Amino acid sequence: MNFYNNFTNKHLKIAHRGYRSIRPENTLSAFEASIGKFDFIELDIQVTKDLELVVFHDYKLERTTNINKNKNFPFNGSYNIYDYTLEELRLLDIQNWFIKDDPFGKIKKGKVTKEELKSLTKQAILTVDDILLFAQTNNIALNIELKDCDCIEDELFVSKLLSCIDKHNIKIPLLISSFNDNYLKIIKEKSHNIATAINIENKHPEDLINYVNSLNVQSYHCAVNIATPSVVKRLIDAGFVVNVFTVNDEKKASELFDMGIKSIFTDYCLECTS
Repeated sequence: MNFYNNFTNKHLKIAHRGYRSIRPENTLSAFEASIGKFDFIELDIQVTKDLELVVFHDYKLERTTNINKNKNFPFNGSYNIYDYTLEELRLLDIQNWFIKDDPFGKIKKGKVTKEELKSLTKQAILTVDDILLFAQTNNIALNIELKDCDCIEDELFVSKLLSCIDKHNIKIPLLISSFNDNYLKIIKEKSHNIATAINIENKHPEDLINYVNSLNVQSYHCAVNIATPSVVKRLIDAGFVVNVFTVNDEKKASELFDMGIKSIFTDYCLECTS
């Protein structure tokens, strides 16, 4: 079944790492805040030292954790997420940095208060199992992005994710995306019924349509600065769904929808007129 047949809206809004302009990204609170405001949720998956799959964007832990201030954390000199076990990573807080940094200025603007954020329960790093059960319980679709992880064999990484999905008998719509096209090829070899998407950031591949066709993906995800009308038209005419990241401006979102794209990844709950 086509992943996009699950949605009634013509144009879709994807919660980029959850509703991350008012909650710390890739946390349970960010995903909870997304419910009812976005069509589906995007999140990032990578692997720990003990080969557990966790929800986290950066390869390093400094930006969104309290690793430098957590006296209970067994810091070994490395900031790489893959140099720690899941048990160790669960000790980290991934919320207070947001209160301190106010990365989108929402606290300063009064859109969310420090008191409201502090009232939330401690936000810890989530596993794939955690987010799959959350999405199943709340009946919300997911775009799972597989980060490019050199610390695990490609096939094992993909297999572990597919095993988690099978284990929970997931019924919600799932889309798996990555910048690593080998992951997508392996998924298609192992599980043809899961929708996939290739992520492209800086430059469109040469021989674009043949390249995307070779991956057997439903969707093409590209950065907003390279989403030109001519490229979008070529992809749509070839039968691909085009989604664009990261779009935080309502006017730009409307322009992209007019261009024919299906979805925008956004940090805000935009009201798009197109």
